[in-house]
Amino acid sequence: MGLGLLWRSRLAWVMAVLLGATWGSEHTISRAVSRTCDAGVFAFLLTALLFSWRHFNRSSVAVSTLFALTAVVMLLLYATFGSYYLGAGFKPPITDLVTALYYAMVTMSTVGYGDIVPEAPETRLFTISVIVLGVAVFATSVTAVIAPLIRQSLKGILGRKGTGMKREITLL
Repeated sequence: MGLGLLWRSRLAWVMAVLLGATWGSEHTISRAVSRTCDAGVFAFLLTALLFSWRHFNRSSVAVSTLFALTAVVMLLLYATFGSYYLGAGFKPPITDLVTALYYAMVTMSTVGYGDIVPEAPETRLFTISVIVLGVAVFATSVTAVIAPLIRQSLKGILGRKGTGMKREITLL
């Protein structure tokens, strides 16, 4: 994300705001007293990102694809290791990384077969975060990759100079 923000990538900005909002909501839900300093840093960074949105104006297929892939991989790692760590709160319990990866993919894609069910409040909140982030990351990634292609096509179509009609006005 850091390189994307330095390159003023629009996708990196969106992902940073989404991840910051997720971190802030987790902080609010957990109500950790020892994280008061973290809350100040979070508020400052999110405010700085929101006020600087106009500076993130670069959009290219290569950069967008790189950051879209990075966002998907990071979310997959978050969902896999999070479900493995909270494995005892699921029914049946998640005890290995393959099952955790399976649960992460099923949840991120919003398929939800129902064979693994979150039962503890922590696992339910975790599952909600995976669903929301999964939908947001996939939608943002697809848009970020396809939008520059469509923009280039439209520029090509609108930029063509064909033979125009010559119009004359004759007064009677």
